[in-house]
Amino acid sequence: MKFQKVFIVLISIGVLLTGYTVYSFNKEPNHSTTFSARVLKKAHNGDKFTVQVQDTENKNRQGNVIIKSENVWNLIEKNKRYFIVVSYKSDKLFSEGPASLQQIDKIK
Repeated sequence: MKFQKVFIVLISIGVLLTGYTVYSFNKEPNHSTTFSARVLKKAHNGDKFTVQVQDTENKNRQGNVIIKSENVWNLIEKNKRYFIVVSYKSDKLFSEGPASLQQIDKIK
């Protein structure tokens, strides 16, 4: 009888650990970075607002950034420089689609 209780507890712990491990490895990565960027283009399609930016320190790094607020998008000017904080899901910025804007500040 005691062996059955211990066996059930061990099986339960094993199932919980396996479930947690599977959940942990299947979560999408979420990264963020801060960099100085120049706005190359602005675009909107309905309620989706984006800007194309180029890193001012690394000219090879450029891509689209999703802006969640139309008001923020309206304040961003083409050919101006900004410090931006973006989040992205891939291992490398702009490698698998656009990033999402978290913060922005104009460089004077």
